[in-house]
Amino acid sequence: MSSPAFGSGFTVSNAINTWISRGFPASKLNLGLAFYARGWSGVPNGGARGLYQPVSGPSPSFPFSQQEGVAFYKELKAAGLLTNSNVYFDTITASAWLYDGSNFYGLEVPHSLRYKLEYFKQKGLGGIMIYSLEDDDADSTLFKAATGATN
Repeated sequence: MSSPAFGSGFTVSNAINTWISRGFPASKLNLGLAFYARGWSGVPNGGARGLYQPVSGPSPSFPFSQQEGVAFYKELKAAGLLTNSNVYFDTITASAWLYDGSNFYGLEVPHSLRYKLEYFKQKGLGGIMIYSLEDDDADSTLFKAATGATN
């Protein structure tokens, strides 16, 4: 199943490539990374683990993020939702999602951030912008993956 964004021009890679192709220095561009997830509920499996399926509404709110349809990485981890059995990765779009059978979250995980770090280096971009460090877990799992830090 291909991404609805494929060929639309509405991807991060399309935006970066457009800026660079029009003469903007890659070293002046920053790549934005979210440490929070966007979520939806009432999502059927559809044979694709919830990917590109219809939804009935936003996911439930969590104690820290306090907004339906938004969950911090640390909240999903604390709720035990970030397991190998319900976190998936698409190598074509270099994106991750969590699907628990009803709720779907688009999010960054260490694996997806390693792809983005490689992309950042390959393109010669100037930096990354993270929103927000408070959304990461106590071990700084996402920060370490996004920056290539080992400690």
